[in-house]
Amino acid sequence: PVVISAALFRPGVKTRGLEWVIRTCAGLAKQGMDLHLALAGDGPERGALEALAAREFQGMEQRYLFLGLQKRFDLYRVYSAGDLFLFPGINEGLGMVYLEAQCAGLPVVAFDHDGAPEVVAHEKTGLITPSFDKQAFSQATAKILTDTGLRRAMSNAAQQHVLERHDLHTNYAAMLEKIRQVSGT
Repeated sequence: PVVISAALFRPGVKTRGLEWVIRTCAGLAKQGMDLHLALAGDGPERGALEALAAREFQGMEQRYLFLGLQKRFDLYRVYSAGDLFLFPGINEGLGMVYLEAQCAGLPVVAFDHDGAPEVVAHEKTGLITPSFDKQAFSQATAKILTDTGLRRAMSNAAQQHVLERHDLHTNYAAMLEKIRQVSGT
């Protein structure tokens, strides 16, 4: 299975989130799990993240790949090549990456911190874990990666979930209707 993550490699919570992803995947690989990690993005912390991946995946360098910055409208190709989207979402607002990944059919594993629970349906389109719980995050990742049937069901549900609940035109139409009701027009 291929684990995908995508973020700007900038200092702060984005880098901390990517560190969680790297450590989680490397830990599972060290336990014998067959997985590959692909990280999309770039920024000033790329060197530090590459160094962390080299240390964590020591002896398993073929298990991870830094894809570099991807054009926003081409990112679906990266998501489409994966089996799971992994990003904790430390201090994430809405978390557009979760919507993009689910729309491409990727189940998600994220923290119950801030925005992810707003767009990921726990146990339907992915798994939401307690924030900063290394064991829970790792177990949720392993569960989806090892259970092909669960992964397939979540993949199908993820696309449907985004189309039904997070479609831009549907949401704007609903908001316009609320404005009309409030304004009496």
